[in-house]
This record gives sequence, C-alpha cells and structure tokens, in this order.
Amino acid sequence: MKAAMKVKTWAVPAMLAAAYIGPGISYGKLYLFHPLLLLAAAVLLAIPRQRKELQAAMLRPSATWYVVPLLLISTAWFALSLLWAGNTNYGARYIVFLLMGFGLVAMMQTYVNSGERLHAVVRVLCLVFLTEMSVGLLEALTPFRWPVSRYSAVAGLFGRANDYAFLSEDPYARAFVDASPTGFAWNSNNFSVTISLFFPFFLLLRNRWLAVTGMLSILFLILMAGSRISFLTCAFVSLLAIPLAGRWVRRRAMMIFFSVIMLSTGFFTLQPTGIAKVDEIYIVRSDASIFDRRFRIRSEYSRATRLELFRDGWSALAGSRGIGIGGGNFQHYRESRAAPGEKVVASLHNFWFEVMVEGGVAYALLYYGWWLMLLSALRRRLKACADTHLAYITQGALLSMLVFGISAISLSGAVYYLPMYLLLGFVLSVLKVHALTNENSPAVGR
Repeated sequence: MKAAMKVKTWAVPAMLAAAYIGPGISYGKLYLFHPLLLLAAAVLLAIPRQRKELQAAMLRPSATWYVVPLLLISTAWFALSLLWAGNTNYGARYIVFLLMGFGLVAMMQTYVNSGERLHAVVRVLCLVFLTEMSVGLLEALTPFRWPVSRYSAVAGLFGRANDYAFLSEDPYARAFVDASPTGFAWNSNNFSVTISLFFPFFLLLRNRWLAVTGMLSILFLILMAGSRISFLTCAFVSLLAIPLAGRWVRRRAMMIFFSVIMLSTGFFTLQPTGIAKVDEIYIVRSDASIFDRRFRIRSEYSRATRLELFRDGWSALAGSRGIGIGGGNFQHYRESRAAPGEKVVASLHNFWFEVMVEGGVAYALLYYGWWLMLLSALRRRLKACADTHLAYITQGALLSMLVFGISAISLSGAVYYLPMYLLLGFVLSVLKVHALTNENSPAVGR
C-alpha cells in the first residue's frame, strides 16, 4: 500500500496533464493518456481508503454522485442503440470514449478530497496550459511546429495523416497554415476552444498586468488560429463576468468586448481589411471565408459545409423518429451517402446538436439538463462562499462552462475531447470542496 501511495502522488497529476495534452503526445489513436489512466485507476483502487471514498461517493447524493446515474444512463442507452445503429463498431467505440471520459471525471473526484488537492490540480493544469501557450506562440510567430499536428510535415512518423502536403502546393496556403497554431490539440479549432477555457481565470485576476497579458495572449492565438466562434465567445463571456465579479473586472471586460467586436467587423467598417487573419474571423461577410476562396476548397470550417452538416443531421434525426441514430453513427450516415472514394466530414461540428442526433431528443434533454444543473449548483455555492480564493476558482469554473457551452457549437467532436471531461471533473471537484468546507451547503440538485 505504501508503494501505491507513493505512485499516487505523481500518477494522478501525470494522468491529468496527459489528458490535457491528448493527441499532442500520441502514436496513431493511442495517447499517452490511455496507459496513465489505467495506471491511475489501478493505484487508486489499490489503496483501501481511496476505494472506500469512491464507494461512498457513489452512494451519497452529492456533486460526485450525480456523475454515476448519467454514466449509467448514457452507457445503457448507447448500448441499447446498437440494436438500430447503422455501424455497431462506431457505436461501441463511442461507448468506450464515454467510459474513458467519465472514468477521468471519477478519478478526479476521488483524488480531490480537500482544498489542497484542488489547488494541486489547478497547478498541474496551469503548468500544462502555459506550456501549450508557449508552443502556440512559437507556432504562430516562428517556423516551429509541434510534431503531432494537422499541419506538421512529420505527423506521419507518429501514425497520423496530415494536410500539409496538400496545403503546401499553394504558397499563400502554406504561409497561412504555417502561422496557424494547433498546440497539443491536433487542429486549430480544438486548440482555440481549449485555451479559451482559461480566459475567464485571467479576466477575474486582481493583478492587472498578469490579467491583461494572459487575455491578450489567448485572443492573439485564437485570432491566428482563425476560430471565429471562440473569439466572439471571449467577448460575450467578458460581459457576463461583470455582475459576477468586482469593479476591477468591468473596465477590462468592456475593453475586451469592444476590441473583439472591432476586429470582427473590420474596425467597424463592415468591410474586409485585407489582413488575412483578421478577415478570417470577420462576422458579417456573406461570401466564403478567406481560406475557402483562396484555396478553392470547401474546408470543414466553411459555412456551406456546416449548413450541409446541419441538414444531414436534421435528416438523420428525423429518419430515426427522434430516438437518435446511435453513438458515433453520424459518421456512418455521412459515409453511406458519399460517392465512392469521397472524403467526408464525419463530425457535425456542433456538439449539442450531435448529442441530439446520435442520442435522440429525450437523451439530449436529459444531458442538457445535467449541464444546467451544474451551472446552477456553481451559482448557488458562489453566493454562499466566504473564501475569497475559492470564490475566484468557482467564478472561473462557472464562466469556463459558459465558454465551453458556446464554443462547443464549433467543436469537431466532443465525446473524445478530453479537456471537456477535465472541465467537468474540475467543476465537480470545486463543488465537492464547497461541500467539504461547509457541511450545511445544499447538495447538487436539491
């Protein structure tokens, strides 16, 4: 048991760091996170006290307990949907992704049993975030490229196909993607969503210079990545933060809001600026994006492609009579209707709609309600919190959930997006610490 306790001190933090990095350290579909998840689970289950805590967490109506019914319902429903799913392999893979994701959440819950443990998790996530920010800045400003990236010339050495050879045929295209950061997230879109989750924590900081430096760095990288939704989300969430925090937030929130709107509207001219990266996030244009027009392709980020995906999703949902087509089976739906040899976009690129299309209307409403329940619980705990530092973490967690809620409409598949499960685990850990520090706090859902 002593050996297990020693391993636990680094196994769980290492697993959390690997979950954040995700495909950034991988070979093919095997991530560093996968063996570390198994190691952390084995270590926690080897410690009798941790086993008892996990069992108790499953039996009491607390923030932790509410993970269990959702996991059971999700697993049972998607297992049942294999009966009518077009491709059972995709459905089974979807269930495995769910089990791994919620396993990560459960392990965070078991590990965080005090405020000190919560702070340890914060330190680990901050360290990996700052490392990814450094990688992103290098990718945007220098020829450096993380090896496991969609735009990496050496991605094939890590069992991954890439778009670099195709995009390198056009000098303009090559210059455009060479300045597009992907960090550890493989593609620019997921990278933007991940770093935007940290934006609220900088927005709420009392240290002005650190706050401004962090916010502007995140916005710069999102701009270079060309993620319009994430860029606008930061502006919207800045306004939502005003009633939650003190006066020091108001000025910087308004500064961020107007700066983002200014850039997104061509400096209020409603005309393209001629600056490729700025025009890529232009919100009022009616034609194709700079990327699509210049490269003469329909990328998975184009408006036309997204509209086509929405129509296919709606048709698939209607065809299933509202019960869903089965986990992961939107890919099968698209592939079965494509011409032989045609490369299709397999993800709906709208997580909330994807949940409904694949899981059905009833399951989607249950899932949406669960997220809203967590938001409500954070809000209640925040009102009753007397600890300044814990209140800051709670405010940041609440706003990060809002960031994800909006950004997820552009996410290229979230069931295997590990930062989402890290966010859920972090939110539930915050609620658990509130319950531990105040025994009279009402439980989630009460």
